[in-house]
Amino acid sequence: MIQNLDFGSMWTVWAALLGLAFLVLALVGMLAWLQGPPRPTREETARLRAEAMELSQQAAEVVERAARAQAIAQATRAKCAEAQQSREQAWLAHDEAEQAHSVARRASRAVPAPRPSTDQPLTQEVSRAALAAFKRGDLSVEELREVWQRAGGWDAGQEQQDQTLTRARAEEHRAQRAYDLAAAGERHLCREAEIAEVAARALADEAVETTEEAHAARAAYEEIKRAAKRGRLRRGKR
Repeated sequence: MIQNLDFGSMWTVWAALLGLAFLVLALVGMLAWLQGPPRPTREETARLRAEAMELSQQAAEVVERAARAQAIAQATRAKCAEAQQSREQAWLAHDEAEQAHSVARRASRAVPAPRPSTDQPLTQEVSRAALAAFKRGDLSVEELREVWQRAGGWDAGQEQQDQTLTRARAEEHRAQRAYDLAAAGERHLCREAEIAEVAARALADEAVETTEEAHAARAAYEEIKRAAKRGRLRRGKR
């Protein structure tokens, strides 16, 4: 029977089969278009909604922590700046005290001579011996003053000058201690400011990242909702 078919009949049959195949494919495509993408399940929709809400809550918490960290960083940086000013002021005070001590020390180098007196030769000898010991460096100014006070050869002007030197020395020591404390406080506070700024930057980066994740999760959930709504509308039209 097949042998009796001519070429024209065979092409007619093949054309009919191909047309039928294209028709079937077109119908399948139309049905797929009418049905739309696969409708998400309720479980999937609920899961995406829960994930979006959780990420949004996490993002809000991180943003809040980042804001607090930024405020702390600003406060500690302000304290660091105040500590720097305090240290600079302490250095100026120390410099002034050091200069005053230097002036008093130069003034005290003029060694006083015993004033003329009618003391006994022994007293004069003691005064001269004390003066010689002072020049050799065996006696300090305080010790020389004490010897001459006892021997009656101490000058009141020199005593006042020595008291000025003592006060200047004490003031310089006090200024040095104040500067050391100010410098230590500055180092501590500025180090705290650096740590706070690093923490603030890290939390700011985390806040940006979590916020982007929350927005992406929310967008995915909204897309699922729209897809489900389109599916319901198509089914309603049919």
